[in-house]
Amino acid sequence: MELIERYLYAVCRKMPSRLRKDAEKQLRSSIMHELEARIPDGTPGEKEIVDVLRRFGPPDKVARQYAGKWLYVIGPELYDLYFLLVKLASLCVLVYVFTSFALERLQNGFGAGDIPGLVWRMCTGIFAAIGAVTVVFILAERLSPGSEPETGRDDADWDPESLPEVPGPGEAIRVSDVVFGLIFTLLLFIFLNFYPLLVRNYFQTDDPEVAKLVSLVDLGVIKPYMVYINILFVLAFLKFFLLLKDGRYRLYTLTMEIIGDLGSLIILVQLLLGPAIVEVPSQNLGAVDMAELTRLMDVISMLYRGILLVSGVALAADLVGNTLKFTRCLAKYRERAG
Repeated sequence: MELIERYLYAVCRKMPSRLRKDAEKQLRSSIMHELEARIPDGTPGEKEIVDVLRRFGPPDKVARQYAGKWLYVIGPELYDLYFLLVKLASLCVLVYVFTSFALERLQNGFGAGDIPGLVWRMCTGIFAAIGAVTVVFILAERLSPGSEPETGRDDADWDPESLPEVPGPGEAIRVSDVVFGLIFTLLLFIFLNFYPLLVRNYFQTDDPEVAKLVSLVDLGVIKPYMVYINILFVLAFLKFFLLLKDGRYRLYTLTMEIIGDLGSLIILVQLLLGPAIVEVPSQNLGAVDMAELTRLMDVISMLYRGILLVSGVALAADLVGNTLKFTRCLAKYRERAG
């Protein structure tokens, strides 16, 4: 009966998640009914199961029968997440472009001729964001195992014994989760390496001539760790690529996950125990109330350390979970090898 489970897994993974439960139940019932009709008083052997599955047809064909025919660039499994991230990316671009534009105008003055430039920056930013998200999802769709269309191939050539194995304990993944993690990691990589100065706080004094852009976040504290952070980024990108390629966790991807958690946890602890990341650069602040500024610094510093602490706890929990997954996968691997 293992072949039936592999068949159900192969069919359902090609369908939208909302349809999988009912489709699996109906398809399982149909397969078992067909087997009982062929062998009413006995247990079907592998040959009978293979014949019945071949009669039902390739998994992608059966999936289309349940979910309707589609021709797509972004598949049904990633469809909802794709549009959610497109909306979020567009909103973030709009907020960022408008905020930066407003701050520039506060410093340099505003004119009606600036509006076309604002509209142009918003449009190009949104198109760039949508393009970047789409490229990531297309790559994820094409890298996922079993994503190649099987239309045009004779169903008689399809071999049920070539079905992918059902992921064991600790091996299963959700492609949407992997893609979300990939995009978040990519954005964090771009931010830390190319746009760290976006973390700024602005203060306007009574005298426009001494208005200053004041950074309360000293990212120089992070610079000594950037080599190690970028190594962890490369490891994470490789892990995401392998997860999309394999469609499941393997021992090597779980090992990479554990190394990434350990490395991130060590860096977080160093930042938590190290110098404060919040400070005011020595510069003329004019009429800025230093008492208010100091209180603001204290609040931001506490918030910063609180975020680091919560992130550390989450990483520790993730490390324990991945270690347990690794143990289960190792046991399964040994069972298969034996």
